[in-house]
Amino acid sequence: MHVHADHYQDINLAIDQCKKHGILAWSCAMDVDSYERSRTLLADAPQFFLTFGLHPWEVKNWDRDWETLTINLNKSPLIGEVGIDYHWEQDRSFDTLQYDVFEFIVSHASKTGKWLNVHTKGAEKEVFEILKRHQFQKAIIHWYSGPEQWFHKMADLGCLFIPNSAIEQNLPNGPTKTRFCRD
Repeated sequence: MHVHADHYQDINLAIDQCKKHGILAWSCAMDVDSYERSRTLLADAPQFFLTFGLHPWEVKNWDRDWETLTINLNKSPLIGEVGIDYHWEQDRSFDTLQYDVFEFIVSHASKTGKWLNVHTKGAEKEVFEILKRHQFQKAIIHWYSGPEQWFHKMADLGCLFIPNSAIEQNLPNGPTKTRFCRD
């Protein structure tokens, strides 16, 4: 299950529910501060698997410290949540930076062999092009709701998908069920 631990009002309730039901949750940090907060919150919660990412919504607040970004990417066993968002992120002045950050992270993950949890909203073509350029196959596309053609292109590249409530509406010809991972 994909979560953002530092967004819970009562993380202890979430921890208890995961313990009770045997759920392993992938807690995706959205930036450096989120990663540090989540590390503290989840220090005694082995059922939460914490990873570092720089979410596209947080790129505009990022200090452009590529060295610290790399250090945190190296610390994280997997990487996410990362990606590009041209739909919900309304400020177009950060499009190029989102693209550059995602390209950098995919390049890093390609060299280190780490899996990515990827956000694609409104930027499915751009995400696909970067993944393809790096011949990157260790991507889990989170909450995919884009056009069917990009779903199939990413699936053909080897991407996995976390299903969501909009998947049947957006993929009327039916998704490739073997490409889904359990959320």
